[in-house]
Amino acid sequence: GCTLAMVLVNDVVGIGNYLEGELRTCLNVTDHAKDIRVELLTVEISGDREDESVLEQISLGSNLQLTENHPYVWPFSLPVPNRTLPTVKSGKTDVSWRLRAVLETKRQDELYSLDRAVQIFTSTGQVR
Repeated sequence: GCTLAMVLVNDVVGIGNYLEGELRTCLNVTDHAKDIRVELLTVEISGDREDESVLEQISLGSNLQLTENHPYVWPFSLPVPNRTLPTVKSGKTDVSWRLRAVLETKRQDELYSLDRAVQIFTSTGQVR
């Protein structure tokens, strides 16, 4: 029903900076988009405990008519929160990050979505 692609300028970024790129989509049928968004998710695993949460999200558009076989492009810049755990894998502790693009339409019951792994580190990369 839909082709989704995410092109990232950067997939490794320090806290306080931005993940930037474009979401590209093309639908096989004309449909109404209820919401188009990009989410920053973290998965934290410690021993037997696993927790997934959305730390940041931005809406790229809502209530839009999307035409069949017409390509659409939405640029985005998503901030990485300052108080964030870095990507880490050590023993029984694992912190990983994903950027998820979501397209919610009226015609489709399930969301169209696409995930990309990203790396978050604690240095801001700024010279002092």
